[in-house]
Amino acid sequence: MVTIYMLFIFTDFFHLFFSEEICMIILDKTNSKLRSFLESHPDFTHRRYFSLNSLQEIHTLLGVMILFGVFRVNRETISNLYSADPNLSRPIIKASIPRDR
Repeated sequence: MVTIYMLFIFTDFFHLFFSEEICMIILDKTNSKLRSFLESHPDFTHRRYFSLNSLQEIHTLLGVMILFGVFRVNRETISNLYSADPNLSRPIIKASIPRDR
């Protein structure tokens, strides 16, 4: 069971590697690249899956990327990570980031 105290420790650990300034730079560059892509591809068919990111989404993405390293998911397929089979899936990843986002 994760306690509030443990969440503070995880947050402190995260901020050792990613300051708010760095996260804001990543957010600005990511959204800038997305805007540029969408403007240059007006007939892009999967446009509905794309929206500007928030700082919380950047934090989540970076946290999930750390978990990828912890779980060594480099050889796992996306379909397995989001599988309904509990032996294949990673529930924390499914709960953090929607597959089609």
